[in-house]
Amino acid sequence: MQVTINGNNTDLVVETERTLGELLANLELWLENQGYSVSGLAVNGSSLVADNLEKMYSLELATIETLDIKASSWVELYHQALQEALKLVRNLQEASFQERQKLVKDWQDSVSMRFIMDRDMELGQFLNTAFAGDGTLYSGLESLILERLGELEDPLKAAKMIQSLFAETVQRMENLPLDLQTGKDRQAMETLQLFTVIMGKLFRLIPLLAFNGIKTDSLKPILEEIGTILQDLLSAYETKDTVLVGDLAEYEIAPRLRSLQEALTPLLGSS
Repeated sequence: MQVTINGNNTDLVVETERTLGELLANLELWLENQGYSVSGLAVNGSSLVADNLEKMYSLELATIETLDIKASSWVELYHQALQEALKLVRNLQEASFQERQKLVKDWQDSVSMRFIMDRDMELGQFLNTAFAGDGTLYSGLESLILERLGELEDPLKAAKMIQSLFAETVQRMENLPLDLQTGKDRQAMETLQLFTVIMGKLFRLIPLLAFNGIKTDSLKPILEEIGTILQDLLSAYETKDTVLVGDLAEYEIAPRLRSLQEALTPLLGSS
């Protein structure tokens, strides 16, 4: 069996695999480590379509003479999925009630929806809930998807924007105990929202920066610490433990945000 990936011959050796599905499962793991995923298949010169994939996965390898694999980066596949979601949002705005139902059903069955759920479950669940008719404005959905697309297309620019907000965020986190003590609840809530939005965006950007060759290993210990403290902070806020919220913000999170800003500077400035 001759196997090609993106038109290039490979020296792939079949060991214990007997079916196409078994071979592809192992191949997917290897490709994932390289930042890629299978995006197209052709067996003996015939391209496979979604309708017969399950049947073809049980095909015996002994019956296959040529296997041509198209592999795309997860960034490329995610970009395509987000474009499909954006197209759906714009179509839904012009569709009738019956048309909307079909569009949403097609989306729920789509590869794009499953890919978004795999890469960003929070976004996928939000989109699915909105498409089901929870009252979310389509303009808000469009802005959210465009933000994600912007991150994919220029993660460095998005990371620099986040970095520019660190100084203000640190100051606000240090002032959070006083805000809580003096009844400035709205300002305290806005501070926590700013912090969670910034960190959520940064967590999304780290793998994108790494994919683009920016070494982010030095950030992982700090991010892991902040992630743990963030959970404690949100739990304390939900139980209205304002003393703990203030202490975590001022003495735990603010110093680590400073460390994160310092660690980001050489990475973003030298790339």
